[in-house]
Amino acid sequence: MEVVDISKVLNIAEGFVKAGAKWHFHMLQPGCMFNGRPQNAFVIEDVSEGNSYISYSIAPHDDLRNACESILGSTPDMPQTDLSEDETALISHAKDLRKAKKDWHYHSLDPKCEFNEKEDKWTFIFESEESGDVREMFYDSEPHSLITELDKLKS
Repeated sequence: MEVVDISKVLNIAEGFVKAGAKWHFHMLQPGCMFNGRPQNAFVIEDVSEGNSYISYSIAPHDDLRNACESILGSTPDMPQTDLSEDETALISHAKDLRKAKKDWHYHSLDPKCEFNEKEDKWTFIFESEESGDVREMFYDSEPHSLITELDKLKS
C-alpha cells in the first residue's frame, strides 16, 4: 500500500473513475483493527488493478469521505432482503452500544478488498473498540439490508 498525501486522494479517485476502475475507500479510525497507527487513515483501493493508497492524518476527513461517496454515486436500488436472526441480533447490539454511548463501526469488504481474507466471500465486520467487540459474517453478495439498517442508527 503506497502512502500518499491526503491532498492527492481525490485526484486518485477521479483517476480511477476515468479509467473505469472498480474502486472503494475506507476511513479507519485509530484503534480500528485495520489501522495500526494512532492517526486516522484514509485508504483508497482499485480492486481492478490491485492498487491501494493510504493517507494518515490527525483529524478524520469527513469532507473527503463525502466527496468520494459522491464520485462513487449512490445506489438507491440496492437489493434489500429480510434480515437473518444473526443480523437482527447485531442491530440490537448496535442499538445497545449507542445507548451506552460506545462507538462502533463496520466494514463491508468486497471479496477482492485488500483487507478481506476470504477471497470468495463478502466479509462484514462489526467492531467496537470500547466494548472489545468484533463480529464477522460472510456473504455471497454485499449485505445491503444490514448496511441500510446500521446506517439508520448512525444518522
